Amino acid sequence: MDKTLNRIKYLMERFVNEEDGEEEDKTLIKIFYNDLSLQGKQKVLEAIDESFEHADVFTDDIVRDNIEEALSKRPMITMSGEELVNKMDIDM
Repeated sequence: MDKTLNRIKYLMERFVNEEDGEEEDKTLIKIFYNDLSLQGKQKVLEAIDESFEHADVFTDDIVRDNIEEALSKRPMITMSGEELVNKMDIDM
C-alpha cells in the first residue's frame, strides 16, 4: 500500500510541476487511462475495486463514472524513454 501511495504522490507532484508552467520534457512518455485497451481499463478498475473494500466499482455506476472521469484527466504513468528501456531490459 505504501508503494502505491508513493507512486500516486510522485505522479501528483509531476502533474503539479507541469501545471506550474515548467517546460515539458519531450522524452517523457505519458500514458492515459483512455489510451488503454478495454482489457487494460478493466484491470485498472479491478485493482481499484480490490484496494478499497468500501467502494464497489463494478455495481455502482456513479463510483465507476467518477473514477473514469478522474483517470481521463491526468496521465496514469509518466516516465522517460530511458526509464522505459531500463524497466523493459531493452538492450540498446
